[in-house]
Amino acid sequence: MDSTARDLEPPASRARGPSCATLDGLVVLDANFTWTRALFSPIASRVPVLFLEPRDLVTAWQAGWRLTTGYGRREIETNLEGKRYVFPPGWFSRYHSPFRYYLASEIRRWVRRRALRRFGLIVTYPHYAAAVPRCGPAASAYYWSDEFRHYWPWHRDRIVELERQAVRITDLTICASNVKAEELRAEVPDVAEKIHVLIHGFHPSLLVPEPLAQPKPMPADLQHIPRPILGYWGHVSDHLDFRIAFEVATALPSASMVFIGHMADHLGDQQEWYERCRALANVHFVGRRPYEAIADYVPSFDVCLSLYRSRHPFTRLTNPSKIRDYMATSRPIVSTALPDVRRYWSDLIRVAGSSDEFVAEVRALLAGNDPTSAARLAFAREHTWEKAAARIWDRLNTVVAA
Repeated sequence: MDSTARDLEPPASRARGPSCATLDGLVVLDANFTWTRALFSPIASRVPVLFLEPRDLVTAWQAGWRLTTGYGRREIETNLEGKRYVFPPGWFSRYHSPFRYYLASEIRRWVRRRALRRFGLIVTYPHYAAAVPRCGPAASAYYWSDEFRHYWPWHRDRIVELERQAVRITDLTICASNVKAEELRAEVPDVAEKIHVLIHGFHPSLLVPEPLAQPKPMPADLQHIPRPILGYWGHVSDHLDFRIAFEVATALPSASMVFIGHMADHLGDQQEWYERCRALANVHFVGRRPYEAIADYVPSFDVCLSLYRSRHPFTRLTNPSKIRDYMATSRPIVSTALPDVRRYWSDLIRVAGSSDEFVAEVRALLAGNDPTSAARLAFAREHTWEKAAARIWDRLNTVVAA
């Protein structure tokens, strides 16, 4: 892996601060994302942690929350508490100021109840950063995990402004993508040294004890599909390059291309290529499977596919979670040429800059030319959620010790 001084390194690889227990608590605002919970839950083995989970009425209902009960603090696990909030529709995108200050008061109340002296605060959207001074944390971080400027394109300029403010207000900015970190460093050069990159973990059930020389058997519901399996796990949307998928499936008619994941309602300019893929006998869109069942499917792929469009304004910033999931299985991987993929994994997986290259890389892997399975597994073992949590925790404590 090509690493820079601004990447968060494994704790054992750099000097530790005077104490690894400087902070005595952590608050995460907010913790609605699966990846956010996975990253910060392990810190509860060190200090008390509070997850704040505000949602608007619509998304709370869609998430299956009961709207009349369950809004007191609850124990998620030992030393880890959660608290849910349901706010009016539009509170976040239109008039979030009063609500973020209310959440700041909730944080102060929890800190007093826990009798904490030096707590850390993570904000996961730029909208919350203005609440940081009202909370008085000993260390704070803006944790970027998704491209929020793409979420609200009609408010893009406002999101850009909020994000730059978040970088300046907090002690650290931790990005899940090197491309995003470099973008923020260019936009806010006076605090560029505070912006770091953190490689995330993977679904823990996927980690195999030894490299898999052969794929595992397909689950019963897909055993009718002929091998070899060129498999994709994840959301099926216009972020995928269906032209490459079509050309791979056409060039390798004896292989089966299998897409496992929720199908988006609209595929935009990819609709025509998707329709052409769907018409091929060796392409199978099998729909969604529970995320908890991922270990039943991904290790059974002969070749794992990452088909993100490299020039898409959203996916160009992506450090794909699916590649980290794939690597935990040790199975062969071919990916499109996203910047973060080239930077971190070009020596571990096959990276293709065109349809022809993608076909050639898949063909080589099907022929058995895969010398890096052990290296992929070794990378995964060094990038579990627990180790990622230790890296960010050490960095927060470095702020306090400075």
